[in-house]
Amino acid sequence: MTAGETVTVSLLGLLPDTDYVARVIAFGTRVVAGAPVSFRTGPLPEDLPAFTAGGSDPSPGYVVVAAG
Repeated sequence: MTAGETVTVSLLGLLPDTDYVARVIAFGTRVVAGAPVSFRTGPLPEDLPAFTAGGSDPSPGYVVVAAG
């Protein structure tokens, strides 16, 4: 990363209608911390399908779905 470079960071597992503060910290030959960013997540889309993990040993992790 160079100074002024733009990066995109995906944040998973956030709750709907919730306030958050995020900060990116890059580690390399030195540590660089970005400024904290405050944001609020929106509501879940009405057409978001419901998923239920089943079976004897459902895999851990996230399911990413696009709705709308």
